[in-house]
Amino acid sequence: MKMPMPQIELSSCPEHQRLWRDQFVDKNLKDEWLEQLNNLNTLNLISICEGHPGHPRHYYPRMNLRVKPDLLEHMANEWQRLKPAFSEALGRCFPHEDTNPSIELHRKIQRQDKDAFPDDDIIIYTHSRISHDTVWPKELTDDWFERSISSISMLDEFLKSIVFTAISKLDKKRGVPTWHSLNP
Repeated sequence: MKMPMPQIELSSCPEHQRLWRDQFVDKNLKDEWLEQLNNLNTLNLISICEGHPGHPRHYYPRMNLRVKPDLLEHMANEWQRLKPAFSEALGRCFPHEDTNPSIELHRKIQRQDKDAFPDDDIIIYTHSRISHDTVWPKELTDDWFERSISSISMLDEFLKSIVFTAISKLDKKRGVPTWHSLNP
């Protein structure tokens, strides 16, 4: 049975945002970008911002993504062995000097009610190095998003190859997978 969509009060939409599906997003974000970022194989979009002049935390364009839950445990457990490949992938996927990408593993033990359990997370952070506090026309913002989304798609394919191919077939004697061994 399909659940009904929640009713969203459009009058509560901030002036700089618009409704996309059932979420408020910055109004200058293109539908095609949002569709592409919401259809990745290994990553879920968790936040996106076009950048807002004068806002202390959101003055630069940025996108944050999380490794999908069904892939997370395996990637977190292989983190040490995969770090060199992740480093190389970031360099190859994000060659632009105006972008700061990072892949971070967050590990914690969390207590909820009476039970404690490990709670891992792998987050991909990307943000522009050029803030909206400087004069930066919309065309440059659009160009940054186009290039960065292309880079994220490339990284998504790399992560897919790690999860679905490289780790399961990795010969322990061969050691760490590299960008070259995964992308001939």
